Amino acid sequence: KTKYTGITYSAFTNKAQVVGDNIYFANPNTGNKENNFILQFNKNTFISKEISSSVISTTVFHVDNTHAYLASSGVDNFSLSKVNLETGKEEFFSNSSKGHIIQMTSSMDEIYALVIKYTDNDETYGYLNILKKDDLSQVRSIKLGDISYSEDISYKDGYVYIVQSLKSKNDKGNDLIRIDVNTEEVKNIELP
Repeated sequence: KTKYTGITYSAFTNKAQVVGDNIYFANPNTGNKENNFILQFNKNTFISKEISSSVISTTVFHVDNTHAYLASSGVDNFSLSKVNLETGKEEFFSNSSKGHIIQMTSSMDEIYALVIKYTDNDETYGYLNILKKDDLSQVRSIKLGDISYSEDISYKDGYVYIVQSLKSKNDKGNDLIRIDVNTEEVKNIELP
């Protein structure tokens, strides 16, 4: 039994993240109170720990072997925090990123943030923002097109993969978007 209520994967993170002996979940709200942490549960002992940051009501998070990256997003901008898992200390915080972050993954040195930007013409564009892990500074951004219905993101061998279940609000699809993070080549693969 846990004292936490409202445990979700996160507003946009569709699955728990497992790293070593720990499972990570979001707990954006408890009752009417917004929380500034994600939860770490040990798979063997069932002991829970709060991974806290300056980010209020985490909507997206990613965890690697040493750090948790927590983001909270509105429609026009997002905040991002880097927390050391061992010490629990927040090492970096950024509150000025443009766009609506919906997913994150990482390689050894970089964070890949899937971000939506809305235009005044009711158009929606997706970007893959590439950030340095050490200080959360943006390296570059790759324009993608509408990625509003993306469900998952992962990184493997120089490529970011995005799963998209809908092409638009009324058009079902089953697409895999592959992005070469070195050449910035974007390939849409329609799956059966």
